Amino acid sequence: MLAGALVTVTCALAPAGAPAAVDRDERLLPDHRIVGLYGMPGKPSLGALGSHSWRGAHERVRRMAAQHRTTSRPTVRAYEAIATLATREAGRDATYSRPVSLIMLAGWLEQARRADARLIVDLQPGRADALEQARALEPLLREPDVHLALDPEWELGPGQRHRKGRVGSMNGREIDRIAAWLDDLAAEEGLAQKLLLVHRFRASMVREPGRIGEHERVEVVMSMDGHGTRGGKRERYEDLAASTPDLYSGMMLFQSRDSGGLFTPFQLRRLDPAPDLIFVQ
Repeated sequence: MLAGALVTVTCALAPAGAPAAVDRDERLLPDHRIVGLYGMPGKPSLGALGSHSWRGAHERVRRMAAQHRTTSRPTVRAYEAIATLATREAGRDATYSRPVSLIMLAGWLEQARRADARLIVDLQPGRADALEQARALEPLLREPDVHLALDPEWELGPGQRHRKGRVGSMNGREIDRIAAWLDDLAAEEGLAQKLLLVHRFRASMVREPGRIGEHERVEVVMSMDGHGTRGGKRERYEDLAASTPDLYSGMMLFQSRDSGGLFTPFQLRRLDPAPDLIFVQ
């Protein structure tokens, strides 16, 4: 089944006239800052990426890249798209998580390439095994410009359901297991670097982070994705970054939920540490 999916998606990744994929030797971190939009195309309620047409998204990301670029650190554009969506209903597989089709994701990658942007596929696993969800995306993740994100908020244990106020978590061992699999995949394809982005707004959302080890071709980014005031977000971001000093740090900005206005590029660069990745949701 996977082999058939690989053939189908490989064809979809190379339509006539599509821009070429990035170089297999590309390394994004630490030399670049990654900026972009988060969400699901066509779904405005799920984030900034869905509140624009593709042409509008490309233009906004182009502006963001220019605003955050410095002489010492160029920017790379990216779209983080929800690839498995947490759901209120159990679904046929009883996981409370609905996958987006590989063909649809391949279309989103084609759009990302039109904007010279990278695609990050985001997992909201529910009761599903996050590693198994990642394996289902293997045909895409073999591409040099596709990376992976995990959303511990939406992980469920046996018998649990998504409900208002409930915040899930992942163990560092689980994250490390996924990083190791992604590292092996990158080695098989001869790729220089993959990113594994992990979202959190509380320290408890990533239990035992010290179990996340080093991997030759995978860099883990811990992204603070809570909404609030600039002062509150600054404090949470710096506290969370200090708890995982050996990992890269990211910041999520909420275009409609952050109060008092979004951080400016200058204000973000003054955070300690300055974020390696900046997304707008």
